[in-house]
Amino acid sequence: MPNIKNIIIEDGLSIVQQRGCGQYTLRIYEVLKSITHYNVELKRKPFLENIKNSVLRRILYILWLNTVFVFLLYVRNGITKKTICIFTSVVTPIIKVKNIEYISVLHDIRAVLYPELSSKIQNVHIRFANWSCVKFSDKIITVSETSKQDIEKHYRIDSNKIVVVYNTSSIQNVKTIDENSLFTKYDIEKEKYLFFVGGLDKNKNVQLIIDAFNIICQQNKKIKLVIAGSRGNSKIDIDSNNIVLTGFISNEEIKQLYKYALIYLFPSQYEGFGIPIIDAQTMSCPVVCSDIPIFHEVGKDSVMYSEIEKFAFAHNINNLINDEKKRKKLIELGINNAHRFSQEIVKKQLIEVIEN
Repeated sequence: MPNIKNIIIEDGLSIVQQRGCGQYTLRIYEVLKSITHYNVELKRKPFLENIKNSVLRRILYILWLNTVFVFLLYVRNGITKKTICIFTSVVTPIIKVKNIEYISVLHDIRAVLYPELSSKIQNVHIRFANWSCVKFSDKIITVSETSKQDIEKHYRIDSNKIVVVYNTSSIQNVKTIDENSLFTKYDIEKEKYLFFVGGLDKNKNVQLIIDAFNIICQQNKKIKLVIAGSRGNSKIDIDSNNIVLTGFISNEEIKQLYKYALIYLFPSQYEGFGIPIIDAQTMSCPVVCSDIPIFHEVGKDSVMYSEIEKFAFAHNINNLINDEKKRKKLIELGINNAHRFSQEIVKKQLIEVIEN
């Protein structure tokens, strides 16, 4: 029988934010929890999660992590040996506790490669987080081969220290809801809207699809664009009644919006992975996305790639709207592609990280 392993997952306040990092934390927790010889504990911090000011919250979290949490690890080390601590939000304690393995998740190094895509305060925090991860972790998990190459090249660290554990669909196990009430709520019709979901941050490049959509509307006034996501660090300019801004919505609503969207749009300038590609394909929705390396790794030949320019995006979207045969082909390829990121594959990748 395999040795029992004690695993602590320290989420870094990511779950409460319900964005990509938090979704990834939950997937890791679910997968590791399903392995019988692992004792898995998810460390949540409601006393910090409830602080509204993001800057204060980050500062207090870093202090807590390097004092109270490290002390708890010392105490635990005296009681239970062979503990593994996974830090899923990059920030890693700068104090190393003997006999406890630190495994940190570094999704990408956007702030280093493209500092203009984040605010100054975000860049300061992310650079510190990346430094603590690279300096003090025993192993680094990242979400794609593209990100692994970026991390290895920039920080000049041994590639054997970096292990790829893919994302999986964030909506696969989400329950379905009554779509009719959803369509009434947002005043949309099945397969007569384009869809985007994500935080409105600069790297997401949402203004591009708004501008492309305005070009499309000159010929097709019946189609709508649904943008689901919370406000980020990017300002967007909307001058069309056919654009629906939902704000933050539940995973149940997101799942239904994927299911009945005509096309999913993904115009990012940079990503560490690109979960929406997998989510859309899981729900049989074709994808038009930016022609960037990470999307080629995730999507291969199952998506339509576009130059990051409004007329190019509009052209590709129009082509797909008017070509039902092409849409069906992309749906078929997408369903097959999504299988590459199943929970079973992620489970094998995680076991390799934990056991080696």
